[in-house]
This record gives sequence, structure tokens and C-alpha cells, in this order.
Amino acid sequence: MLVEAGAAAIEEVMLRRVAEEGRVLVFNDWEAMTDYEHVTRTRLTEATVSVLHAIEGGHFLLQSRVVIFGVQIANTAIRKLTVHPSRAVFERALEDALRQRAPEGTG
Repeated sequence: MLVEAGAAAIEEVMLRRVAEEGRVLVFNDWEAMTDYEHVTRTRLTEATVSVLHAIEGGHFLLQSRVVIFGVQIANTAIRKLTVHPSRAVFERALEDALRQRAPEGTG
């Protein structure tokens, strides 16, 4: 279960990366998460909306229907989140993102 302290840590890292990099593309492996507190979804949604201009997207590996529903609710405000139903699809999206970011000649 993701609790408020975990959400605070995620928020801190996200805001720091936006400040340092200007843009972020987020991948969250939440496959094992079965639930999270309402306050955590609210906190992470509000933090993301506050820097929405810098969010390229968010990818989530999810299995729990409760967590999937929560991310879908958050996405009504964010509109940049993708839920992946399997590890293979999630990892393919991550590999594609890394390949697109690799300097020429290294990918």
C-alpha cells in the first residue's frame, strides 16, 4: 500500500527532476501495489498538475483494479498517463523511451 510518506518521496523526486531537467517522462512499476490511500492519489495528482507543462507522460505497470481505477481518475486531470497491463508491454515502452533518448550512435 502506498501511504502518504511514499507519495511525499515520489513528489519530491518528481519536482526535483523537473527543476533540474525541465521535462520528465515517468515510469512506475506498481505491479505489486494493491491499494493506496486517497490522500496519496490527491497529493500526487496535484503535484503532477502543478508541473504538467513539464510532464511528457507517465507509464504505470499495474495489476490491482483499485490502483488502476485510481490512476484512471487522476488521468482525467492529467491526460498523459498510460496504464500497461503486462510487464512485457511496460518494458517495451521503457525500452522505446530509452532508445529515443539515447545519443546518436549509442542506441
